[in-house]
Amino acid sequence: MASNSRVGHLLTLQELILSLREKVIQRSDGIDELLTNFQITFEDCKKYAFVKDSKGCSRNLIFDEPEVCRLTLSVWKPGFQNRIHDHGQSHCYFKVILGLLEETHFRDGRHVADSVYKEGQVCHMTDTGACHQMKNNHDGYSVSLHVYIPPFDRCNTYDEAGGAAIPVTPSFISRYGFAVDRESRRLLDVLNIRPIIQM
Repeated sequence: MASNSRVGHLLTLQELILSLREKVIQRSDGIDELLTNFQITFEDCKKYAFVKDSKGCSRNLIFDEPEVCRLTLSVWKPGFQNRIHDHGQSHCYFKVILGLLEETHFRDGRHVADSVYKEGQVCHMTDTGACHQMKNNHDGYSVSLHVYIPPFDRCNTYDEAGGAAIPVTPSFISRYGFAVDRESRRLLDVLNIRPIIQM
């Protein structure tokens, strides 16, 4: 279920990470509210936004603490749709930072609902029996911030709703703001965005 962004607490990424850790370790609720109140822009997370020509969705690792939580940034090419997938035993939260994303929800092999998330909106997908499919049905790149509690290294994809599970190991094209290989490029460079120099 989506939550609409509203004016709230202004946090840095580091403050968000500390708050996430505290809530997870204390087993307290409020992750949705924390992300909703976290007023982040693409400018705040651009150092983590890498893309790779061979990837429709480029996953970038921001923070990872085993058995606690993982924070990632996904960059979606225009028109890209990933496979139906779950998140293992992990709870998934995401917030759209740039553009928009469409989500198709499935539970126990059945189509449940379709949702559209705009900039600033937050979604939470539980772990039990749930899976989804995401699409950037937008004419430009979309960027989303993801929280996984706890982190997972393997999940399942499905060719169709209710189809056989195909185990996969998701990978990252950058870690902590650094590309993992020469094929990974910063999104700013791909978009050919240059800072305005004040004279």
